[in-house]
Amino acid sequence: MDMQLTGDSGIYFPKTKIVTVMGHANIRSPEGNIQSETFHYDLNSGQLSSYTFTSGNAEGIRFSYDRSVIFKETKNIRLIGNAVWENDTIKGTADTIFLNKSDNILKMSRNAKILFRKKKDEVS
Repeated sequence: MDMQLTGDSGIYFPKTKIVTVMGHANIRSPEGNIQSETFHYDLNSGQLSSYTFTSGNAEGIRFSYDRSVIFKETKNIRLIGNAVWENDTIKGTADTIFLNKSDNILKMSRNAKILFRKKKDEVS
């Protein structure tokens, strides 16, 4: 399974080749799951977008944001608006977070904050 997009309903626009999935929209992939009220998938470019609050997890990282874009060719991800990503030891927040998958680099813009947490087994 590469990626599965499901929801309560969907609309396909043949002229623009855009699919809109609405209501409890969910993306499942080998990396993790993403939930939102609405996802838009452009069959021409392979770009997947969400313009409503979205949350999910992938490879041990939890995240949430107001809107997003996932680029098909590179699988890079742009989280926009109240973007948060975290795992058990670190939490990052910013207006925009961009994950470059090929370089495995995370870029954060404006109002970026990083909080490092102590691991449960760490001694002060």
